[in-house]
Amino acid sequence: MKRALLSVALCIVVPVTLHAQRREAETRRIRAEYAGVLLQSKKYNEAIVEYRRLVSAEPQRFEYRLGLARALAWSNQHRAAETELARLRAQRPDHPV
Repeated sequence: MKRALLSVALCIVVPVTLHAQRREAETRRIRAEYAGVLLQSKKYNEAIVEYRRLVSAEPQRFEYRLGLARALAWSNQHRAAETELARLRAQRPDHPV
């Protein structure tokens, strides 16, 4: 009986969890697009906020850190930009950017 209840619970919980993960990934993708638009629109401080949210959710995501570094550099926050660039260089030493 306990195994049957556990099986039923897993059948309910696993799809809900997967749906939530997909939703979070989709939200991050939309936020990344928004951050890129802010960056292109020269709204650097707003882009920094969005990229920081993205980086906090996925610290190893190269594109998010690169966007953050660009937003920081273009908003004249050069020390913070260099910190991000150093992290990127450590993550991918052979990357041309």
